[in-house]
Amino acid sequence: MGPLIGPVIGPIAGGFLGEEVSWQWIFWLLLIAGGAMQLGIEVLNKETYAPVLIKWKTAKLAKELGRTDLKSAYDIGREPLSDGQILKRSLVRPVLLLFKSPIVSLLSLYMVSNALIFNATRGGVPGFNVSVYIVPCLRSTVPLLHDHLRCLYQ
Repeated sequence: MGPLIGPVIGPIAGGFLGEEVSWQWIFWLLLIAGGAMQLGIEVLNKETYAPVLIKWKTAKLAKELGRTDLKSAYDIGREPLSDGQILKRSLVRPVLLLFKSPIVSLLSLYMVSNALIFNATRGGVPGFNVSVYIVPCLRSTVPLLHDHLRCLYQ
């Protein structure tokens, strides 16, 4: 629901907030809401990625049994990735999703067209008004990158 309702409610709420206090508070409010959501996700979500769960279970068994030779099926014949390889994979994956996943492409097109139509009807400067969408974009991609790196190193 967020990608459908957000572009409608966001400019309305931002307009009222910008009129009452100042436009800087829109960014502060997004930062506070995003931080609270991220904190809730970090605290309340459980890990579900199978390779990480198996890695934790293998480490626990190795510690309990006192064996250092235990390896999971995910670790056998696999070299660990360097930081550069992890960064490259993490930066390429969203671009691949954008071009190979129809739902991601359509929602992205919807968001951009909504911003452009809003700018055209309001007579605003396109760069300034579209910049409002940068904060939610960063708020959603930075935690994903953080979670991806956290899963690889645990």
